[in-house]
This record gives sequence, C-alpha cells and structure tokens, in this order.
Amino acid sequence: MPLDEALSRVVIDFSGRPSLTMNVPFKSGMIGGFDAQLAHEFFQGFANHALVTLHIDNLRGENADFSWWTTEKRVAASLNIVHFDVKLSSRNLPSRSGLAALFEAFAAAQRPLLLKCSGGQDRTGLAAARDHRFLSNNPPQVEWSGFLSEGYELTDSAAAEAAFGKAFNAVYGGTVPDRAFTALTDTRFYGLNYNIPSLCFGASGVAMHGFNEYVDLQSLRKSTKATALFIAEWCGVEKA
Repeated sequence: MPLDEALSRVVIDFSGRPSLTMNVPFKSGMIGGFDAQLAHEFFQGFANHALVTLHIDNLRGENADFSWWTTEKRVAASLNIVHFDVKLSSRNLPSRSGLAALFEAFAAAQRPLLLKCSGGQDRTGLAAARDHRFLSNNPPQVEWSGFLSEGYELTDSAAAEAAFGKAFNAVYGGTVPDRAFTALTDTRFYGLNYNIPSLCFGASGVAMHGFNEYVDLQSLRKSTKATALFIAEWCGVEKA
C-alpha cells in the first residue's frame, strides 16, 4: 500500500492464535495528535480480540503520518473493510467541504462502522452524533461548567498587525494564518488588567499541557526571529 514515499505491507491469518509482529519505525513521536507509541497497542488489541496472526511492515517511508496511514489502510484492505479518510481539524470549526465529505462517507459506508480519530474524541463524537438516530434529531445542549473568564479583544490593532505581518513574512514567507479555538492566553491579563495591548504568537507544539507536551525547536527558532524583527520594527533600534 503506497502513499508518496511510504510503502507498507500487511499479512493477516485468521488462525485463532492472537499474535502481532509489527515493524514500523516511526520517525516522529506524534502523528498529528496521536501518540505513535499507541500504534502497537492499537493493533495488539485488535489481534488479541480478533484471534488473528498479524504481520505489519513499513517497507519504507520518512513521513510518520504517511507510514501510519498506509499501515492502517493496508490492514483495512486485508480485512475487506472499506477505508474512508475524512480530515477535520481539531483547532478550527469544521469547514463546509469537510462536513460534506463526512456526510458522503456516512452515506457510502456499510454498517456497522468503526470511527477513529487520530488525536481526540471531539471529532469522533461529532461524526457519531451525525449517524445516531436519537442524537441526530435531538442535538445536545452544551453548558460550560469549568473555568470561565471575561473575554478580551484587541481593537485599533491595524498598525501593530501590519508590523508583525511584515516580520512574519520575512521569516516564514506569506501572511499570518488566523487561529480560532477555545483557550485562555496571557493576552487577556495584559489587556484587561494592565491596559497593555497584546497580540498572541508563538512556536508550534503538540499536546499542550499534556504529560507528553513538546515544542518544535525549529518552530521556536523561527518564532523567535519573527518576534525580534517585530520588536525592531515596532519599537525602533538605536546604535550601541
């Protein structure tokens, strides 16, 4: 099963003897929001409950995401299971095209079906509710019971955003992407408590505040350069 440079092979025997031999050397600890260490546990659980002998080999592939995808796709094909891949972001609201692809997959898929999310239960829950006889006609009412805080909005920020956009383009190329998600950032404290106009920008990472949280070092280097250029542009520089 190929995908660009990745190539995987799966051999399965319905032997009644649960066994897993898996040779997939992932080059990354995370695949999107999915911990690569759990891949072996996932297939071990499948082999144990299905009572099959399962051999999985990633023959080649540098991209961990592609290696996992070809492995998953190959296992599904060996079991004569149709595999649908629908991409929904965990950081942004579902797009119209993404929801349309989800509905098309549900219409085409045979029942029963298995839903799996690579890094969280939110999108799996959304998809499951779409096909649930009760929930599809009785949408749940969501009430926040955890931490709530007063919102903060930076106004009259065109000049600051333009200066940062210039710095961002110099390091990354292109325009600054917008991010929409539910979270609390330090900009709220600076803006509301100290009357300091604030923008939020930083390095990229995975599993924020989780036990396996990490920051991408290359992203940290780039974000530091962009921040330094913004400071120089916004505050000005003086000769030493």
